[in-house]
Amino acid sequence: MKIAFVYDGLYPYLKGGIERRNYELATRLSDRHEVHYITWRHWGAAPTARHEGFTVHGVGAPRPFYGDDGKRTVGEAAAFALRLFPALRQRQYDVIDCSATPYLPLYACAIASRMTGTPLIATWHEFWGDHWTAYLPQRPIVARIAQRLEAGCRPLGDIR
Repeated sequence: MKIAFVYDGLYPYLKGGIERRNYELATRLSDRHEVHYITWRHWGAAPTARHEGFTVHGVGAPRPFYGDDGKRTVGEAAAFALRLFPALRQRQYDVIDCSATPYLPLYACAIASRMTGTPLIATWHEFWGDHWTAYLPQRPIVARIAQRLEAGCRPLGDIR
């Protein structure tokens, strides 16, 4: 099976829980499957590289995840999402597993999934719902948009 993991972070360059989860799955699955990981180019200039038994595809130089306020930036997620289309359409995969944090790449994966006929799985690591208003108290409009984007992409992860 040809599996594509999609997330903007890659272990060991970034050491978060999602990065570690994807790394563990990719290394174990690569024993019996062809595993690809689409992310920012954390490893250097080469657009494609081998990493612990699987292939990594970089969609560009990594962007800062966090702004001066310590919160994830919308610009990074949007830039990553926009760069996913060519990467997902270049190769045919049997399944795409997209981490649903941040949400914008999941929308891009859903569109690419429909265009290529590739099944899509969304892996949800968190769901904030009303917590957005507490997280962004000084930016209520942005909080409301984030809530709607989050709610809108819930059904996208079950495309066959």
